[in-house]
Amino acid sequence: MFAELSLEGGCVPSPENIWNNAQKNGNITNDTGEQVRTKQPQSTLEELLAMERAKNEALQAELIKARHDNDEWVRAASALVNALLMSPKQNINYASEVSKLLENALSSLTFVEKVRYVNCSFPSSAGKAPTVRLNEWNSLNDSEWHLSWASSWACEVCVDGRQFGLPFSTLLRVASLRIVGTLKLAFAHNLSNLSISFVSMPDTNLDVTCKLLIGTLPVPIQETMGGLIKDVALRWIQENLVAPKYHTINLHSRPTHLTDDEIELATKAALIGEARAREFKSTRSISR
Repeated sequence: MFAELSLEGGCVPSPENIWNNAQKNGNITNDTGEQVRTKQPQSTLEELLAMERAKNEALQAELIKARHDNDEWVRAASALVNALLMSPKQNINYASEVSKLLENALSSLTFVEKVRYVNCSFPSSAGKAPTVRLNEWNSLNDSEWHLSWASSWACEVCVDGRQFGLPFSTLLRVASLRIVGTLKLAFAHNLSNLSISFVSMPDTNLDVTCKLLIGTLPVPIQETMGGLIKDVALRWIQENLVAPKYHTINLHSRPTHLTDDEIELATKAALIGEARAREFKSTRSISR
């Protein structure tokens, strides 16, 4: 059969070519004129696997980029929280408040005669800054953040007392504060202050250790003082930082001269240093 037929000096495709082209393009019709779907050449298994691998690699690249962007955002948010909530200025205020809280709590115990000193060390460290992740953002005046914080803060409390007629002197150390919870932040419309509160009571843990300096101190007494400190810390958070209660931080710049509270705090620090020096000196003389 001829590949092509000649009609009136022109050329038309042969029936074989017409059939082959129709099969290739899927344009075959039946006797009624309806188009009949023909099989298209299918991709090989290797080609399908290659396509899936390419899709997977693209998704992996997008995931890595998203994780990188998220990590950058978390670091930036943590740095912001540390700068606003844990600045050296703010930490001085926190240390002063906690010192008064511990002194008042321990002084209420019947077997405590005197709280010799309370020394709080609240460093402002970027390496120990709280880690925060955004949960919900509505506006500057309404946002919620997941907060996780393992602090480097520590307090030492030197206590003199008497139990069963026997005097004692002990050093309590409060450290390893850990807080996990949902924090609500609200900036004032003019950014003059920031209000913070926990949506619900955060998971809070801290360690209290007791070191006997002079005399004897029964274990139940040590546990009583340690338990009291933990209870006071949890109650203060519940009563001052859990919604609807909140803590407000003034963001306006303040004068550089020392305030009365700062002078009082510096005086207390000097007295604490003097007391610890006397304590060290008496301990050395006893050991000799």
